Amino acid sequence: MEAEGLLKEKTEIFYGTSKAGKAWQKIGFALKVKGQRYPKDMYFETLNPQLIQEVSDTNLDSEIKVYFDAQSRKWNDRWFTSLNAFRIELNKSAEVDAGYMDQENNQRADESNFNNIAKDDSGDDDLPF
Repeated sequence: MEAEGLLKEKTEIFYGTSKAGKAWQKIGFALKVKGQRYPKDMYFETLNPQLIQEVSDTNLDSEIKVYFDAQSRKWNDRWFTSLNAFRIELNKSAEVDAGYMDQENNQRADESNFNNIAKDDSGDDDLPF
């Protein structure tokens, strides 16, 4: 399964040791799912060290696609469902567009400053000629 949306929250990395003495780590993160009339939040977890690093390095409000498995289990006569992420993809086009917009805004600011300088025709210039 997959879900696409904005990264809204991420937990700290949890570390532990299994009964067999094997070390593990886990991270959780919440995604505001897009493409629905009423956006919903989904909470994912992963034990994959590479994916943990990717999630840690991703900025909040970044657009990502999450590939996951859903698993339900019964404990004390209650059902619990986990969404286990196994891969994420950052939306590169959103980052490129944002960079382009920053570049365009900077260019507009430079043009505006140039126009303001050009309009300042008070006759008091300090040119030697």
